[in-house]
This record gives sequence, C-alpha cells and structure tokens, in this order.
Amino acid sequence: DGVMAIHESFRIMLVEDSPTAAELANYWLQDGLGADFVLHRATHLSSALELLRQRMVDLTILDLNLSDSQGLATFRAIHAQDLRVPIVVLSGDADESLAIEAVRLGAQDYVVKSNGVENPLARPVRFAWERVQRYRAEAALRENNQQLQIARSVQQYLFPDGPPTLPGYDIACRCEPTGLIGGDYYDFVFLPDGSVGLAIADVSGHGTAAALLMVEVRATLRA
Repeated sequence: DGVMAIHESFRIMLVEDSPTAAELANYWLQDGLGADFVLHRATHLSSALELLRQRMVDLTILDLNLSDSQGLATFRAIHAQDLRVPIVVLSGDADESLAIEAVRLGAQDYVVKSNGVENPLARPVRFAWERVQRYRAEAALRENNQQLQIARSVQQYLFPDGPPTLPGYDIACRCEPTGLIGGDYYDFVFLPDGSVGLAIADVSGHGTAAALLMVEVRATLRA
C-alpha cells in the first residue's frame, strides 16, 4: 500500500490487489484528471477500511475481488465505513446483474476494465471530482455562516444591554446590520463627573473588517 501520485486536492483510494491493473488504473486517472490528485493504493480490504477511518479519501475506486474479501461483500464493507465517499466499482466482470446490484446498493458507477472504451474511468472520476468540489464548497459555506453567526452573537453582546435611565428623557436604542455583522456602533459611557456620554459611530464599509474595527473603537473609547 502506498501513494502513487502527486497533488493534495483530490484524494483517490484505489482498492486493487493486481499490480498490473493498478498501473492501468493510475494511467487512466492521469489521463483523465492530469496531476490534481493523490492516489492511495490499498491491496486488502483491511487497509482500505483504515484509510477511510483516517478520513484520507474523497473517492474510492474498488475491485470487488480481493484476497481478504469477495464480491458485493467488499462493496458493502467499504460503503458502510463512510457513506459520504462515492465508490466507482472497477471490475473485470461484465456481469450486468452484478453491476445493477452494486449501483442499487449505492455505487456511483460500475466500470468494466476491458469494455473497449479508451479510458473507462474518465467520465465517472470527473463526475466524482465535480461532486467533491461542490461538497467542499458547501461545507466551507456552512462553516463560514457558522463563524459569522458566532461573530454576530459576540457583536450583539458588545452593545449596551439597554439605555440608561435619565430623568426627563425617554431613550430607546437598536442596531440591526444589513448583513450578519457590520461596522455600526453605539454606546453609553458613564463619566467620572456623573454625566453620561452617548457614542454613535459608523465604520466605513461592511462585513468582518468593519466589525473588527468597530470592536477596536469600542475598546479604545472605553479605555
């Protein structure tokens, strides 16, 4: 088992115990994807499961028949380890019923090694790469939104709990940024002589940079 290729953007696990078939699959991948992938080769089911446990796989290319596992039992074990990782079955068996059952169980595709196509892996692997890129973008967007929600909570916490009570005055206050966070700021500052200072500020711009500058302004003013 080892690493056969170059780049960290797309991590492919090839589960194949035949060195000749593994070299052919590597050639197909290089031809179809260029150099934008890392290829981990597992020759046994046990080592493939370990790579999946380590979260080192974006796509599995799977030969169903290994020395320690045979047929659809191999697919079921790999698929159950991490349901999020797509699997392309690369088989020497042109059994249509087997292909249909593999896809029914969750395989992205079933590719026959010697089916007369110049590069049978090109289409399913490119499709998987596009899917991985979409999932990564969606995950990054979710994480960014979570971070912005946290920043919004922190920013709202920095605003006064409410206006001070001053005889002869009826005071109300509210700050609602157009986005999740912004550069608007208001504060009530109690001064040593007993008077109350009112601060209202608007940082130029929007978003995270404006919000960070607002926090600095607040700290400076209160200091």
